[in-house]
Amino acid sequence: MNLHIRILGLSKPLVALNFLILTHVVFLASPAPASPVTPAQAQGAAPFRGELTFEKLEQNLVHFGATAGTPVPPPVKLEVHGAKGLGTLYTRPEMEPYVLISALPCAGCEERRSLYLVSPRLEFKPTAFVSPGRVKDRSRGIIFFEGRGFFGQCLPGRNDVYISFQRERSEKRARLYTSVYIAEVKADGIREQLLARHAPNINQVLQKVRAKQCTEVAGFDRHTGSFSVPPLKGGELQEDES
Repeated sequence: MNLHIRILGLSKPLVALNFLILTHVVFLASPAPASPVTPAQAQGAAPFRGELTFEKLEQNLVHFGATAGTPVPPPVKLEVHGAKGLGTLYTRPEMEPYVLISALPCAGCEERRSLYLVSPRLEFKPTAFVSPGRVKDRSRGIIFFEGRGFFGQCLPGRNDVYISFQRERSEKRARLYTSVYIAEVKADGIREQLLARHAPNINQVLQKVRAKQCTEVAGFDRHTGSFSVPPLKGGELQEDES
């Protein structure tokens, strides 16, 4: 599979839309300090039974805690602006938290708001995803990307996931290309898949939403005039080759 999409003159593999965007972590103070978000306020929260816990998001600092006898990890500092906590995903059975955050990669660029999945372990770099909703060409109104995103216990037999049901425009096809992107949190990092066939059905996920086991992330529309795909760096994405 080697489909491509071109936005603002950048030709990137389709998988780049939902692969690693943030490759290093430093601290930039948010221009407007956000109110702290606690685990009880975060959607999709689960009981904290693991050795590590999510404590709060304060400005651009993600604070984690630990049970007695476990060293408290240092806060994770993100090079983003206007961070908002959405919820927490957990590995099984370790119950190690990954925090899902909505944030801007640059000050004032609201149409480029992205999602970030942050681990308490510094060896795991934050993973970023394109926010749900639509990306359109400003002049012609052509849709380049549209998707619906969910997180939590959305799929049976798996750890918590972030899952995106999406359609993307390819340079080689006149129609939108349909796929399902899955990021599953595991004790040794995040397992990513892009499935074109044998993919989960959105109706099964919506059943999990109604059962309050899975949460949908609100999407928004934006235009290619202020939307770009950052370079794809590091790692490989597992695709459905069947």
